[in-house]
Amino acid sequence: MKGDNPLKGKLGTNSKNTMLSVPAENSAASPGQASDKADTKTTAKAAGKSSTSSAAKSPAQKQKNILLAVIMVFAVLLAGSIGFFGVWLVTNSGSGSASSGSSTSAPAPEKSPAASAPTDEGQAAPAITSPEAIQIIRELQRGSKEDPRALGDVNAPVVMMEFADFSCPVCMYFDTDVLPKLKPYIEQGILRVEFHNFNIFANRYSSDLGARGAIAAGFQGKFWQFAEASVALSQKEGDNHPKWTEERVMQVAKNAGVPDLKKFKEDYDAKATIELVQRETAEAQQAGFGGTPAFLINNRYISGVPSLQVFEDTIMAAKKDAEKK
Repeated sequence: MKGDNPLKGKLGTNSKNTMLSVPAENSAASPGQASDKADTKTTAKAAGKSSTSSAAKSPAQKQKNILLAVIMVFAVLLAGSIGFFGVWLVTNSGSGSASSGSSTSAPAPEKSPAASAPTDEGQAAPAITSPEAIQIIRELQRGSKEDPRALGDVNAPVVMMEFADFSCPVCMYFDTDVLPKLKPYIEQGILRVEFHNFNIFANRYSSDLGARGAIAAGFQGKFWQFAEASVALSQKEGDNHPKWTEERVMQVAKNAGVPDLKKFKEDYDAKATIELVQRETAEAQQAGFGGTPAFLINNRYISGVPSLQVFEDTIMAAKKDAEKK
């Protein structure tokens, strides 16, 4: 796709609450700590003023005022410490299992002024109606019967494209907690799922190596097994942001049961594999996605991972759209 992509802007911008966008990663800790410290300092200063304003009073009254001031300062410091610990706990809770909804699932998404993102109330994502955008969505769909990175009937009325990163904890949550619950739609011939790489963590965690490994495993029919083994290893290590190395790629391939590791390594190193990962990431960027995971369900867009009901309602709404044509 060349030039200005008509899809960009029509899908809307991704909010920090619905997407795991790179610039916003771990940004909650500093503002919270700074705010807590600022509040403590201000209150302590106010307490100090009240204690020094009573200098002309009687000795007994003066002692009483000093005691009260000390108690106030102690209470403020205690409250500040509790607040600091709460911020730290929330900020660092993501180091647990990727399949834990409390630690890795994205919060309920906010409405985007450009795209009316679905809420967590079980309503379907809105349809994209621009002819140019719909054409680009169709071009992104691979639609190959032999696609090793797809699940479901190639002729299914609903195609869900998942744009994800192999170092993204919310993507791992989707793959372990949501995707298995969508299997009935796949088995009934309603839904087809296509995986597309969107490596937002390539520079930070070398996630492009994981993407190349998954593609290489796919050449031997083990793409989904590689993805599952990747999540399992991350859960075992307690690391939701795995740092990829060639050694890790080979370990995941072994755990996934890839039969021919020599061929796997050749496919992993192949120029075509590297270029495929780069091209898919570029396509996701041109489409206007700002983070992972992102989903196109026919011409309906979901950012992040809202409730299962949102996915189910959107799938059925897309099915009804297809039946009208």
